[in-house]
Amino acid sequence: MVKWRHAHARMVERIMGRRIGTGGTSGVDYLDMTSQYRIFKDLWGVRTILVKPQERPALRNAEFYGYTAES
Repeated sequence: MVKWRHAHARMVERIMGRRIGTGGTSGVDYLDMTSQYRIFKDLWGVRTILVKPQERPALRNAEFYGYTAES
């Protein structure tokens, strides 16, 4: 979502420039400010939880991804 917000703000900046946005917002500046907010905070928080190697499931078709579970 953060990546989408950034891409959206850049697209708006290319199309509208720095003009006033819809509803009287500050346009691109407003969109840039929204990138500081996180949605799905629980998913954002668990991204750093590590699973012990012995508890991880075996990676099927590791060669397809270009690496193995051991690397």
